[in-house]
Amino acid sequence: MKSEGDDIRRIEELLGQLPEREVPGDLNDRVMAMIVEEKSSLLKRLKEICYGSFVVNIQPVKYCLLATAVAVAFFLGSLNKGSYEAALELPAVSSLSSEASYHIGRGLYEGGEPEKALIYLKRAAMLDPGKPEYGLWQAVAFQAVGASELERKQYQRIVNKYPDYLPALINLGHNQLESGDLDGALASYRQILALNPQDQSVLCNIGLIYKMQGDAIEESKTWQQYLSVNRTGRKSYRAVSHLNELGSFDFRTAQLGYRQIVIHPEALFSNNQALREHEISWLAEQFMRTPGKTLNLIVFDAAGQAVAKERAMLLRKELLSVLPEDKHVTISWFGQAEIIEKETKNSALKQSVLVFSQPDNLTTLKERRI
Repeated sequence: MKSEGDDIRRIEELLGQLPEREVPGDLNDRVMAMIVEEKSSLLKRLKEICYGSFVVNIQPVKYCLLATAVAVAFFLGSLNKGSYEAALELPAVSSLSSEASYHIGRGLYEGGEPEKALIYLKRAAMLDPGKPEYGLWQAVAFQAVGASELERKQYQRIVNKYPDYLPALINLGHNQLESGDLDGALASYRQILALNPQDQSVLCNIGLIYKMQGDAIEESKTWQQYLSVNRTGRKSYRAVSHLNELGSFDFRTAQLGYRQIVIHPEALFSNNQALREHEISWLAEQFMRTPGKTLNLIVFDAAGQAVAKERAMLLRKELLSVLPEDKHVTISWFGQAEIIEKETKNSALKQSVLVFSQPDNLTTLKERRI
């Protein structure tokens, strides 16, 4: 059986075959930064996987092996991409430990060689099934070579053994969704939320699944759940669009100068003081990020002119109480429902508000977008 010393010598021989090039001065610091004494948290590991880095629990006697393996991964992944035509003779996979196989496989994958990477990643996963990240990257390599079914089976094996391993659950859900297994993807995404309710990025995919299944009620609930805690970025705008297509306008977009924001009109009219104050603060904060001086509100209320006027004046008062003195609020009101015409159907909103502001003509500097 090959010893770790044999592995080290083999990897050092491989490094010796590389074309001459100055080693980055920070390589040693980068290697040392990857070494931790304690096991990182599950969320930290997920974040590190998503950004392509890794943290390894390591004993001091294994440092040399890991350092040389990382160096190989660095050279194969970073240098082998571009300027070298000379082929490198890779060590025989059967002679390597799981760690060396894993890091060389990662390097080959980053270098755009998923077929070669798969050979080493398979060995790493086989030798050390107790490290789910080895199996995870084997599945990632399967995906890169177009072996979607093998990729899915590998994720499933990991999830069966480690049900709380989020990277495998997330990738399994994506694979199931892409392959058309909507029920399987939905179950995977729900499991992710159960493990980590704070990470609601998968809600967008859940909403799309319900959309594809034609379940408008659950789809609407999902978009509202997502928007209740996520109001920025492209996903939030898509969620609003999907929600409005269903005839629900609990959330809408508003144009403030050059910026588009998401507002929650229902909260602005709510009798729940805390909910209303939160929405007022949100709207005021977004308006203060624009150079425009005047915020326009148009209130619709089917209960009549008097009620619409009262609500408009209350909104202006509450907004002015948190806005700086150089910002102004103008109001208009209509004692009728707002009619929204869509290609699919028209909607009559008994109570609604439109919010907008004009760009500041005195400046050519566009506001910072959300």
